[in-house]
Amino acid sequence: MQMNLRHSTFGTRAIALAASAALAAGGMVATASTATAAPGDTTAFPLGDSTRDLAQGPSGNLWVTVENGTIAKVALDGTSIGYATNASPDKIAAGSNNFMWFTSFASNQIGKISSEGAVELFPNGSNAFADDIALGPDGNMWFTIPVERKVGKITTSGTVNLYDTGGIPMSSITPGPEGSNRVYLASNTQNSLGFVTMDGSFTQINGPAGGVGFRDLQLINNQVWTTADNGINFSLTRLVGDSGFTQVSNPALGSPLTIGVGLNGTMWVSSTNSTISHVTTAGDVVATYPLAAIADASLQAQDGNVWATVGTSVTRVLTGVVPTSAAAPVLEPQTGLTAGASLSTSNGSWNYLPTGYTYQWQVCETDDAASCADAAGATGQSYTVATADVGKYLRAGVRASNLNGASQPAYSALAATGAAPAPTPPAPVPATGVIANIGNGAVMELDAPAKQKRKKRKFYEVVFSVTDVQGTVTFEFKKGKRTKTKTVLIEDGIAEYRWKTPRKWRKGRTTVTATFIPAAGSPYTAAEVRDRVRIR
Repeated sequence: MQMNLRHSTFGTRAIALAASAALAAGGMVATASTATAAPGDTTAFPLGDSTRDLAQGPSGNLWVTVENGTIAKVALDGTSIGYATNASPDKIAAGSNNFMWFTSFASNQIGKISSEGAVELFPNGSNAFADDIALGPDGNMWFTIPVERKVGKITTSGTVNLYDTGGIPMSSITPGPEGSNRVYLASNTQNSLGFVTMDGSFTQINGPAGGVGFRDLQLINNQVWTTADNGINFSLTRLVGDSGFTQVSNPALGSPLTIGVGLNGTMWVSSTNSTISHVTTAGDVVATYPLAAIADASLQAQDGNVWATVGTSVTRVLTGVVPTSAAAPVLEPQTGLTAGASLSTSNGSWNYLPTGYTYQWQVCETDDAASCADAAGATGQSYTVATADVGKYLRAGVRASNLNGASQPAYSALAATGAAPAPTPPAPVPATGVIANIGNGAVMELDAPAKQKRKKRKFYEVVFSVTDVQGTVTFEFKKGKRTKTKTVLIEDGIAEYRWKTPRKWRKGRTTVTATFIPAAGSPYTAAEVRDRVRIR
C-alpha cells in the first residue's frame, strides 16, 4: 500500500557531546590522539551516552546514533558535534542526495538528517518501530518492521510503501549483489532470510540447519554475509546463491556478532569476546584486535582505520594502513630551470588521509629514473637549481604520513635543466582510441568498442607505449546517474576489463573513462582517457 504521510520538520539544533558534561550548542569535542602507531592501538572518543550504530557519510564524516536522542557527526580526527533529533535514533545509513537516514527505536518514525544537521521525521506507515535501514538499488531507503512482519520503502520525499514478509519478523537488511535488483533481509528470532525485489515481492530462504536466527546481515565484496545463531553461539556465514551457506570456522573469531565493511572487499567482524577481526571473503582472518567492550557496529573509514561503537564512545582502531599515492606530485615551473632558478613541488593526491608530508629532491644524470640519486640536504618543498645540476634532470619525492606511519615515496615527472635535451617523444600510435601523455615520453591509449549489446561482454583495454608501467587503471562506465567502476592491475603494459552491460542499463551513449594511477616510485604520472560507446 502507498501512503502520502505528513511529516514533522524542524531546524538544526546542535549539541556538543562529552563524557562528563554537555558543552554549549554546536560545540566541538575531541580527545588526544593515541601516542603510538601500532596496529590495534585504540582511541575512544566519548559521546555522552550509549552508542548504537554508525555509518559513513558522503564527505567522509562518521554519523553515530546515540541513545540520548542525538546523532553525532564525527570527523576522522575524533572531533564531533551532536544534533538533537526529537526521536530515538537507532540504525543509520547513507542515502541519496547527501542525506543520512535513520530508524527510531521508540517512535513509529523514519528520519533523515542533512550534512548541516537539519532533521526531518516521517511516519513509517505502521503501528510499530522500524529496526534496520539500507539504501536500495532503486535509490529509495528500505527498512524492516519486525513486529508487524513487514518491510518498508520510503522515497526521498517521505512517501512510504509497506510489504509483507511472509509472516516472518525480519530485522536486518542490506542491499543485494550488484544487478540483483534486491534487498536482503534476515530474522533474529527465526531461522529465515529472504529478499525483496523493488516491486515488493518477497522470497523466503531457510537458514542453515540447526539455526535459530541471525544477528547481522551485510553485503561484502558483492556477497551477502550474515552472523548466524545456532542457539549456543554465532558463526560467520555466507549466503551462496538463494539457498546454500558457507560458514567460516576460525577460533580467532570467537562468536561473531556484527559485520562492518572493510577496504578492498574485506570485512571487520566484532565478536562476543570483545574483539574485532579483519576477515577476507575467502574466510582468512588477517588480524584480531581487543576492544574495551563488545562493538555494536563498525566500518573501515577513509583514513584506513576501523571505527566502532563501543559503550558510550566511538572507538578508532589503528590498522597499519599508510597513505598510498593517488596522483603524483607536480613540479612548478617545469621549464626554464637554469642555475639559481627555484622550483617547488605539490604534495600530489593521496588515499587514507595524510596528516603530514616530507620531501626529498633527486638529481638525475639522464631522463631515465634509474639514474636518479638523492640531493644531500634537499628536503624542503622547494629547491634551487645548482650549477652542477645544469644539463641534468630533477625530480621530487614526496612521502605522506598518517597515524599509521609513512608511505612509500611518490615521484614527480623529471624536469630538464639548462640545455638538456627533451625526453624522446613517443612513437606515433594509431588513433584507434583516445591517447594521453603519462610523462617520460610514454603514452596510454584507450581501446573501446564502438557499440555493445546489453547483457553481452566486451573487452576494454588501456595499452601503454612502454611495458615497464606499474600501477592500476580504473575503468568507469557512466550513463546519467548510473555508474559502474572496476580497478585492474597493469600487466606487460596492458590493463583490460571485460564488461558485461547490465540488462537494465540505459540505451544510448555511455561515457567510458580510464584513469591511470602509477605505483609508488613510478617515473610516470597519473592520467586519464575517455571515449563513448553506444549501448544497444
